[in-house]
Amino acid sequence: MTLGDLVSGNRTAILGITALLAAAGGVAAWTMPVSIFPEVAFHRVSLIARAGHLPVEQTVTSLTQPLENVMTAVPGIETIRSMTTRGGTQLDLVFAWGSDMAGALQAVLGATEQARADLPAGTEFEARPLDTSAFPIIGIAVSSTQRSLGELSDFVLYEAAPQLRTLPGVYRVDLEGAKTREYALVLDPSALAAYRLTPSAIETALRDANIVAAGGLVADGHQLILAVVRGPGTEPQHLLDIVVAQQGGTSVPLRAVAQLTPSLREDFTRASANGDRAVLLGISRQPDGNAVSIDTAVRDRLAALERAHPEYHFAIFYNQADLVHEAIASVRDSIGIGLVLAVATLYFFIADRRATAVAAAVIPASVLITCVALRGLGMSFNLMTLGGIAAGIGLILDDAIVVIENVYRHRAGGARGAAALRASLGEITHALLGSTLTPVAVLLPLGVLGGVPGAFFRPLALTMSIALLVSLVLALTFTPALAMTVEPRSAAATGGPGDRLAAVLSTGYGRGLGWALRHRWFTSMIGVAMLLVALTALQHVETGFVPVMDEGAFVLDYWAPPGASLDETERMLTQVDAALQATPEVEGFSRRTGAELGFFLTEPNRGDYAVRLHGGARRAAETVIEDVRQRLESQVPGLRVEFVQVLQDMIGDLSGNPSPIELKFFGDDPTAVRATAVEAARRIAAVPGIVDAFDGIIEVGPTYDVNVDTRRAALVGLDTAVVQHWVETAVTGTVVGQVLERDRAVPLRLGYPERFRDHLDALAGLTLVTPDGGVTPLDGIARLTNGSPSVQREREDLRPLVRVTAHLEGRDLGSGMAAIRHALADLALPTGVSLVYGGLYASQQQAFTELLVVFGASLACVSALLLIEFGSLAAVIAIVLGSSLALSGSLVALWLTGTALNVSSIVGMIMVVGIVAKNGILLLDFAGQAYARTGDLSAALIDAGRVRLRPILMTSLAAMAGLAPLALAIGAGAEMQQPLAIAIIGGVSISMLCSLIGVPLLYVMLARPPRPAETVDAPAGS
Repeated sequence: MTLGDLVSGNRTAILGITALLAAAGGVAAWTMPVSIFPEVAFHRVSLIARAGHLPVEQTVTSLTQPLENVMTAVPGIETIRSMTTRGGTQLDLVFAWGSDMAGALQAVLGATEQARADLPAGTEFEARPLDTSAFPIIGIAVSSTQRSLGELSDFVLYEAAPQLRTLPGVYRVDLEGAKTREYALVLDPSALAAYRLTPSAIETALRDANIVAAGGLVADGHQLILAVVRGPGTEPQHLLDIVVAQQGGTSVPLRAVAQLTPSLREDFTRASANGDRAVLLGISRQPDGNAVSIDTAVRDRLAALERAHPEYHFAIFYNQADLVHEAIASVRDSIGIGLVLAVATLYFFIADRRATAVAAAVIPASVLITCVALRGLGMSFNLMTLGGIAAGIGLILDDAIVVIENVYRHRAGGARGAAALRASLGEITHALLGSTLTPVAVLLPLGVLGGVPGAFFRPLALTMSIALLVSLVLALTFTPALAMTVEPRSAAATGGPGDRLAAVLSTGYGRGLGWALRHRWFTSMIGVAMLLVALTALQHVETGFVPVMDEGAFVLDYWAPPGASLDETERMLTQVDAALQATPEVEGFSRRTGAELGFFLTEPNRGDYAVRLHGGARRAAETVIEDVRQRLESQVPGLRVEFVQVLQDMIGDLSGNPSPIELKFFGDDPTAVRATAVEAARRIAAVPGIVDAFDGIIEVGPTYDVNVDTRRAALVGLDTAVVQHWVETAVTGTVVGQVLERDRAVPLRLGYPERFRDHLDALAGLTLVTPDGGVTPLDGIARLTNGSPSVQREREDLRPLVRVTAHLEGRDLGSGMAAIRHALADLALPTGVSLVYGGLYASQQQAFTELLVVFGASLACVSALLLIEFGSLAAVIAIVLGSSLALSGSLVALWLTGTALNVSSIVGMIMVVGIVAKNGILLLDFAGQAYARTGDLSAALIDAGRVRLRPILMTSLAAMAGLAPLALAIGAGAEMQQPLAIAIIGGVSISMLCSLIGVPLLYVMLARPPRPAETVDAPAGS
């Protein structure tokens, strides 16, 4: 039984099963999780360790190096990067791609516990694996004009944030700017001296009184009663009655030496929204969370909170769901427009409404059934999966076009019903299988692509492969069954204008191909000329990493001068607020000081803005950024700023290469390395198109050294540890217990008056009580001096380095790096100093190398498939070389449109080979059948070309029409697939020349065909 018999005999079942699968696809699409990018487990774990306020130098030796040493034993770690500042270190641990990141996180946490004994007492750890769910998808600013910051913080901490954490799909709710309420016990230094009391003595008394503990269970009659011992230190109204000393038989209550006041914990962070003080909430989603559903649930919950608490105001300053909505709508429109254009192309040639409708029906059916497969694989709707569907619209239609066109041709020859179906499927099934599996074989190696390119483009390749395979099955079953069901009773139509155009072209093509085959070496020169044009385009095309999207938002990172206080930093930032408010495209913004968007260790003098732009018609985000940058450079010269769009920042952070330009100077001599970095930064800052150049030397603020004279301290009975505790109590305070308020435990902090935190003179005059009851000023037993500035330290694989970074403005990555290399060509590196180029440039080079390997693997897969199909090396070489020649069209298209050669466009070029090879397969397969009848290879190729001209024109034009909306980058997020679409359109646009002229020419030059009797149904071996 032939396939035609099977389809004609079971057409009702085929149509019914297809309808059921499509309906299931509708349900799958409705319930599919939605996000902006695919959910990817990146290969990094970030570990932050904090150990108080140790100097940078001591933090390196006592915290960073011990942690680095134990991490070297963690299995799978490829790179260890560290950044050390005062009292804290951040380790970025890079694992091999494909590692079990849940197991890697556990191994990292186990290693930190192993190192704990060698670390400063009280060291705190926090570790997170970095993936796309580690970054907020929604940012909310909560403010109030009627409530204090403490009340606002309590509301967010204990009511708003918990309610948001319980929403389905929410992973974390991170807070910035919320202040923890405390009770401050402010000591009176004069009273301490008068009573000869030390902070340690008061601390001990408070801890002894700040007790709620069980004494045990008492069996009283028929009941078990718990005996609870409560000290007076747990209730605010009784705190000051605690006896802290006995002097001369008289009790000294705490109120004699201290005052109790409500306070807020100082964590050296600030947050604001649109210039007003606020608490910021960052909501991140679970890996399988639906960004759109989370957005809807969050908005509903915020509306309920605002109704219940009208004194608080909620404003969303960043919402990835908006971009998701716009991107999905954009891709949906691209799919719709592509469908209309592709179907219009088909109708242009056939002018048969029924045949066109039959071919067009395969698109929604294929898309819906593909959704069933995506849902089963646990994938989501995102820019890449939807982009794969949009990019594949024309290709999905290809197989149906071939089937319908062949049926149409047989009907025109007089065949009807099942006879036309059997003849058509028998003629093209073999070639159709090979031609559809070819682009799938090309996409297959993309599945093993690593790094960011693999993380983002692997889902696109998988989606397209599934869609193509589904379309093949439907083209061979559903399409002919439907065509037979709706077959008109009358004879076939005479064809459309495209059909008549194809007939005219066919006549001219036959003569042209005959001439080309007779003058094959001269014609070959045209192919050489195409290669030269491609090489010229390659020399001029821009290069990049991943496409830059206008997200409607950007991040402004800032650094105030080293050691700037929070008040001084905020004073400078008011000018930034004003600049943003004066920018018409800015809808709103939030600001963090002492914190950043994401999981980072941050100094109090730095932070970032999350800026949201208006929707609709406006200047491009890059133009807005350039305008704001120029104004800030002139208005706030003391503030260093960098700009990046949110998702670009996220991709850079996740890949471990956040800056486009990064020069890594390694060396053990800090002076030599820093001097070299400063010179390199000066040089690259002068390169046109390079902005935000920074030498990588980050001062973390001045120090004030209290150098204890141990001899003099010993004379009065003191030592360095006592002095350190006294100074810490005076400056920072010490948490000595908790005060119970309803269901909340409020910390109790013992400290000195505020002047000791605001003025060094007050600290110098700090009075210490000696063990024998005497008093001594701090400067009497210690030398107080201003210390040398501290510099943030960075290390990579246990080697110190300085990173020089920069961004690009109006220039592509490739030419920018070429200019930088030229500027640094004569830079003399001191002995022991080495230079390594990193950043997104390093990621680009690695990605290009991997894509080159993928391209070779794709050619190998295609070649293997062609050998199975034809059993002929000549056919393999002819089709592969002819298809590869079409890449010259891709390069020229990128060059003419000013589109960068990046990961997206290279993936598109790889796909071109598979798309163009389809036509070559169909052509040679038909030529093999003709050659078996005639024995004249040239005549067989000319005859095959004439017959295949119309379907090749139809499929090529349909593919380009389907990709046209993506190539025009209509709508949000379309920039991600635009380079891919342009590369494919450029390649397909000359594929007709390559398939109809290049493939036959190459085959004739390479083949030594056997006698017709030896030929079965394909051109035979070389």
